[in-house]
Amino acid sequence: MHIWAIYLQSRKVAVLLLAAYLGMVISVYINVALMLRSVTFASLPLANAPTCFIIEADRKLVFF
Repeated sequence: MHIWAIYLQSRKVAVLLLAAYLGMVISVYINVALMLRSVTFASLPLANAPTCFIIEADRKLVFF
């Protein structure tokens, strides 16, 4: 929004910022959906234990 205000509220800049924002949001949703589809969880039967553990995941979605 600050960039849009600096460029005198240009319609071209507004469209560019909206396209960049939507591109980032859509790519995040796609990556999260792919990651959650590839993850396998396991639960422990203990009462005070954490509820789930990740036991398997796709390696190509690791970014770190």
